[in-house]
Amino acid sequence: MRRFFLCILQIVLSIKISFKLNLFKLYIRLVSVFIIYSASISVSAQSTINIHGRIVDSTKVGIYGVTLRLASTEDTLTSSTDSTGKFIFNRVKAKQFSLTATSLGYVPLNRSYSLTTDNPEQALPEIIMNFYLTQLKEVVIKSKTPPIRLLKDTIEFTHEAYKVRDNDYVDDILKQLPGIEIDRNGGVTTGGQMVTKVRVNGKDFFTGNINEYMSKLPANIVDKVQIIDDFGDEANFSGIKSGKSEKMLNVVLKDSINSGNFGSVEASGGTNDRYMINLNGNIWKGSKQLELTTNSSNTSNQAGVNKNTDAGLNYKSKLAENLTLSENYTYTTNLTDLSQETYSQTINTSGGIYNYNNNSEHSKGGVHNIDLNIQSTSGKTFISGNLRGTLSNIEADNSTSSMLYGIIRQDLITNTRTTQNVPNLNGSFSLARRLKKPEQVISIGFTANVAKNHSVQNQNNSIAYFDSLSNFSIKDSVRNQFLNTSTSTNVIGARLVFTEPLRNSQDSTSHKYLDFLYSFAYSGSLININTKAGDRLNYLKQVDSLTSNYRTAGVTQTIGLTYRYTEKHFNYSFGINAQPTTLNSLYSKTAIKTSHSEFIMFPAAQMNFRPSSRHSLNILYNGTNTTPSLYQLQPLPDTRNIQNTVIGNQNLKSSFNHTLNLTYNTVNMQSSKFFNLTASKIQNKIVSNTVLVADTLNTLKQQTSYVNSNGYYSFGGNYLWSIRFSNMKYNLDLQGGVNYSHQVAFANSIENASKQLGFNQAVTMRVNLEWIRFNTSINYINRTNSFSLGTLNFNVVRSWLFNTNIDMYFSNTLMGSLLLSKSINRGYSISNENPFIINAEIQKKFFNNKRAALKLAVNDLLNQGNVLERSVLDNTISERKSNQVTKYFSISVSWKLEKFFSE
Repeated sequence: MRRFFLCILQIVLSIKISFKLNLFKLYIRLVSVFIIYSASISVSAQSTINIHGRIVDSTKVGIYGVTLRLASTEDTLTSSTDSTGKFIFNRVKAKQFSLTATSLGYVPLNRSYSLTTDNPEQALPEIIMNFYLTQLKEVVIKSKTPPIRLLKDTIEFTHEAYKVRDNDYVDDILKQLPGIEIDRNGGVTTGGQMVTKVRVNGKDFFTGNINEYMSKLPANIVDKVQIIDDFGDEANFSGIKSGKSEKMLNVVLKDSINSGNFGSVEASGGTNDRYMINLNGNIWKGSKQLELTTNSSNTSNQAGVNKNTDAGLNYKSKLAENLTLSENYTYTTNLTDLSQETYSQTINTSGGIYNYNNNSEHSKGGVHNIDLNIQSTSGKTFISGNLRGTLSNIEADNSTSSMLYGIIRQDLITNTRTTQNVPNLNGSFSLARRLKKPEQVISIGFTANVAKNHSVQNQNNSIAYFDSLSNFSIKDSVRNQFLNTSTSTNVIGARLVFTEPLRNSQDSTSHKYLDFLYSFAYSGSLININTKAGDRLNYLKQVDSLTSNYRTAGVTQTIGLTYRYTEKHFNYSFGINAQPTTLNSLYSKTAIKTSHSEFIMFPAAQMNFRPSSRHSLNILYNGTNTTPSLYQLQPLPDTRNIQNTVIGNQNLKSSFNHTLNLTYNTVNMQSSKFFNLTASKIQNKIVSNTVLVADTLNTLKQQTSYVNSNGYYSFGGNYLWSIRFSNMKYNLDLQGGVNYSHQVAFANSIENASKQLGFNQAVTMRVNLEWIRFNTSINYINRTNSFSLGTLNFNVVRSWLFNTNIDMYFSNTLMGSLLLSKSINRGYSISNENPFIINAEIQKKFFNNKRAALKLAVNDLLNQGNVLERSVLDNTISERKSNQVTKYFSISVSWKLEKFFSE
């Protein structure tokens, strides 16, 4: 620019001195100046280059927070990688330079580059940093760093800091980790959230079923275990991580292990006709995976007596360099015999309504699942397509005997037979693309779902009416009805996300972005209900008042703009969203059309501060919109429960949930501390309104509809403090929490506020010695509930839970285990035995590789097993006790094949 002004000044002086020169000479000079200036601009533009690249580990997963330094004769610049491992250096002057990359836990590298083209945007080849294995071993042996590291979206556990024995598996590691709980069915929970998926070396591992694979991977090949807040593969590619994450387990293996053959055969039989047969085989060769599995058993820990049989095939293969195809098919059958005892109390302005019933059910069903997925990830493009189909068939026979008393006095016996057919087809496609401008990303996505549900229900009711005061019988009645219901729902969705990077200073290690979002969702539903009623002779006649069809169609659009700031230790984002919603419905019987339109604006914000690998603070605000369900909207009365008819409300609005969550974690060599606070408020929450209406006998019956209401909010917090002693041999965990919720429902159109307060405190001691491994815990739970319309007689429930799990190692081939569980419950209305559960087993392993085993076991030695549940919903508190597989003895034999290697 300076050169330009000097040239202009020269022209002016020349004009003043040689004013008499002819116009041709002046024209020539102007043209010359313009050419000189244009050339200078061109040289200036071509003299700098934007250089970008990506750094990954040996598993091709992007490494976050790598510090980079670019040095040349003309530049000394610094940068760092983002959450996907990407980096950029802006306005580099030299074509020859050296690049240094360092990150904790990885081998530092230094490379030299010489650019051969003048392209202003240049991408370096993908850079691989290797784990600093020697340093990690020294850390473990010398105990220089804690066994837990806090990374972005990840809690990492180094398993060498815990005791690992021969023939241990990943689940044996998880049982020793603070904040991780494994239930009797193999489900894994951390921070109150279920872990839904498992990966190995950052990549999908067969079906990803955590219950299955954590007992198949040997502990001695594991280098580290990570609990990750997963936002999906597309989010990892684009760097945009918003909404609620899912918990995922990632197992990183030693020595670059990426292949193996493993499987097992197991069979058991026992008293009380208990049996189990399991066969599975897996072939894993890098990107190729093949699995065959089949299982049949009736030893499930679920409520009731369950007989389950399933078979599955899973295949995954790499079709091209960056293209992967996976296929999964499973077929499951289930046969269940269930008996339950239920007690409930409903508050009303006129008094209490008490219901005690016994229910028995026999059901059988089958489910087909097929899942096809294709995915491609390259340096610039991410593509994912998924097609999933499900077909389920269910047949159930149910018998219920109930007694209703209080302000309504009735006895009811109901026998119901139901058949149901539910097909479902879901498809999705996602495309994300990095554009020419570094870190500029555009992504699009489409979803479609077709779901149908056809059910046929034959219900026979025998009801006796009594005077609520004198308890004298008024009338006996028989009511038989036949319902044929068909529901169809179609959903179509689309979204567009565009990320624009904002310019940073030349030596900045931070990254700034603007994210634009647009999404569209359409949902259309149709329900057809045909109702017939029968007399004592079971002669059926159509009931026109209960026969009709109902349609709904809704469209929700979301437009959002978000600003994101990221650096190595501090990230935040904030934005604003606008959401117009329309909902239309048509009830064919009355030909009444309704239409509702809403417009909502809400913020979105999150912050992550991680000053070191020992401390992290996360704050997240999230808003979600929920449209009314078809069942809540349909104005046709649902009379399947004779004692409480349900009628929908066509005028319902969508509800909106505001959620704020704060998490703080800190770890060191001696202890780990995790804290969480959460608060929620729901606007226009859809709640029930139960009114009492007179029937033809001048007695009362309940009728429930739905309305929108404000006044729902909740808040709470929980903590975990894990203390380690004597080189991890002893661990003491203190954990607990408190939560409060204020809910609203209506009784006889009068608001009824429910206030619920929950408190729990637990102490757990874990011991891990050479010959014994056990953990014992004491947990106290206190829950209170009160209604503004009155006080129920069982609004306080207290429970003491005592659990001890012992594994004893008598030799390398002989081990035993003992599980003791005692519950002491107070405040329940249903009688319970305060069960004391004793399970025990002894196992002997054979052969040099200890792959074969013989096991003797006893389950529920005292025969006291049951499942006791309590819930509060709107105006009703319910308690339920279910039978369970209880006492039996069993003997089992098993054989395992395990061979893992690097390929």
